[in-house]
Amino acid sequence: MPVPESMKSKVLIVTGFAPVKLPQLVEMGIPTGPITFLSALAGKETLRFSIPTVAPAVLGRYLVEHGINVRIVDYYFDALDASDADIVGISSTFMGVEDVSQIAGTVRKQNPEAKIVLGGPLSWSLSPEQLLRMVPNLDYIVLREGEQTFTDLVYRLDNGLGLEPVSNLAFLRDGALVQTPAGPPLESREIAQPDWSLMGVPSKRRLPVLPVETSRGCPFNCAYCS
Repeated sequence: MPVPESMKSKVLIVTGFAPVKLPQLVEMGIPTGPITFLSALAGKETLRFSIPTVAPAVLGRYLVEHGINVRIVDYYFDALDASDADIVGISSTFMGVEDVSQIAGTVRKQNPEAKIVLGGPLSWSLSPEQLLRMVPNLDYIVLREGEQTFTDLVYRLDNGLGLEPVSNLAFLRDGALVQTPAGPPLESREIAQPDWSLMGVPSKRRLPVLPVETSRGCPFNCAYCS
């Protein structure tokens, strides 16, 4: 894909950790006693927190480097305004189908014309057919790595081009599933450094921690891992 000076489309990336209720934590086997970090739940039924996540920060930097206007919001802590976004990407890290459905529904109400794209772990935890059926407001699903696929998708939508050349993409056409061929992963030198400023970091609204990504993917297939 050629790297243009700029693209017309405005991109919004929505991320965030859904609030977790105490019974859910107990079911997950997480210690909730007074000596754990979850002691912050004392007297509360729901744990709410905003942690900067690495995937949107890396994706955002990659998009900016390719001339794309992008901003990132935390759905559960920031004011979501998708009214001027042409393409909305939902980063599904640690979010279930219900959370994605809620976010996609909110975006669709705010901006019926926006193209809504799902990426992240949920996009490979369920089949594209299941996700597109369970979340009908989704227009596209990015499978596997998101940087190149999402950039190609924005470029081709921006220029009114067909989507068949975009790898790792799933969508419905006339009710039938279209899934493009898998593309090669990015070389390590092609992976952008995270731009935390796109996520409003530093911020008193976020927990004062930053994640570290030591590898991409995993050779194992543990049943308990998301």
